[in-house]
Amino acid sequence: MEKIVFSDTDYFYKKFQALVYTTDILEIITDFTSPAQMPEPGKRMLRIGTGRAGRRGKKKTGPVLKKNYQILVTHDIYKRIRIVIIKNGHLF
Repeated sequence: MEKIVFSDTDYFYKKFQALVYTTDILEIITDFTSPAQMPEPGKRMLRIGTGRAGRRGKKKTGPVLKKNYQILVTHDIYKRIRIVIIKNGHLF
């Protein structure tokens, strides 16, 4: 599993594009407490709605990313949004 920290920069988006296709599980750590706080480019890239995130992986939100990926949006222990992108067929 690869981990990266979200930032609304070209560097982050390039790093994301490189990692999402080369790893089975990608975790994105953010400083946001709800998906609504994310910048629009990040929401569009990850196809995240503004719904509530689940706790500890119990609720999935957001559609699949190019149908090969699923996005799991949860909160970490500090109530920040944690985004996990999983290739189909690969679970924790």
